[in-house]
Amino acid sequence: MNVVFKEISAKTNNRVICDSNVWYYLANSTFETPEDKSLIATSLSIMELASSETLTTNILKFKQIINAISKYSGPIIPLNPFDYILVKHDPKFPIDKEPLKNTLVAFSEIKIREIPETTQLEKETVDDIKIECRKTREATVNFAKFATENLVQIRKNINKGNGKKNHVEIDTRELIKEMLISIFKDYSKSKDYTIDLANFKWDDIDFFIKVTENYFKKLEITKDMKVAPNDAVDWLNMIYVMPDDHYLTFEKSWKNLILSDTSTKSYLFEVS
Repeated sequence: MNVVFKEISAKTNNRVICDSNVWYYLANSTFETPEDKSLIATSLSIMELASSETLTTNILKFKQIINAISKYSGPIIPLNPFDYILVKHDPKFPIDKEPLKNTLVAFSEIKIREIPETTQLEKETVDDIKIECRKTREATVNFAKFATENLVQIRKNINKGNGKKNHVEIDTRELIKEMLISIFKDYSKSKDYTIDLANFKWDDIDFFIKVTENYFKKLEITKDMKVAPNDAVDWLNMIYVMPDDHYLTFEKSWKNLILSDTSTKSYLFEVS
C-alpha cells in the first residue's frame, strides 16, 4: 500500500519542528496553520502517537490526528533523533527508516478507511493494542524512573554545597556534551558501527544543549519535581531543531522553559 505522507528533503525551508501535541491541537482545529512556515512532524513524535492508547478509546479521534498530520505537516523527518543527528555528522552512518515506514503504512490504512461513529474495537483487540503500546513506552518509563531516583542525591549535594543560586549559574554545557558523546557512542555500538565524533558540529544542536542544561537544572533545584515518561520524548524531540528552525509546542512547562532564556526564546514559534 502507498504511504500518503511526505518525507523531508534538503530543500525544505522555514521549518517549524512540532511537538506531538501540535497534531492533537490541529485535529481539534484549535489554531490556524502559518502560511509562510512548514510544520514538520518527526519520526519520534509519530512513533509516540502510534503508541498512544487513544486508538483504543477513540478511534475516530485517532483518525482525526492522522488526518491532521497528513493535511498540515510538511515533509516528515523519517529518522529517530540519534540517526538524524549522526548521519548528518557521518553520511555513512547506518540509518533505519523501517519502523516509521511501517507505522505510516498503518496510519495510511486508517486514514482511507471509512469508520462509523459507533465503531468500537473488540476487547481482545483493545487489550493487544494496550500491551504493545506499553511495550513501546517501556524505555521512556524506565528513563523517567531512573532520572527521578538520581535527582534525590543530586538535590542533597546541592543543599550541602553552595546552594541553588550558585548551582544554576554553573555552565554545564561541556558536561552535557560529554553525556551526549557517551550516548551517541553507545548507540553507534548497538549498530556495530564505530563513529568518530572529534569534529562534531555542536552548533547544529545548540538549542537542544541549552534547553537540556536549563531542564536539568530546573529538575535538580525544584523540590518534588519528577521526570514524567513523556518528558523523555518531549526532550529528545528538540534535538531535531537546527539553527534556522523554530519549535512549536503547546506544553506549558516546555514553553516556559524555552522562553525563560534569551538564547532559546527566539527558537519558539508562537501561534495566535
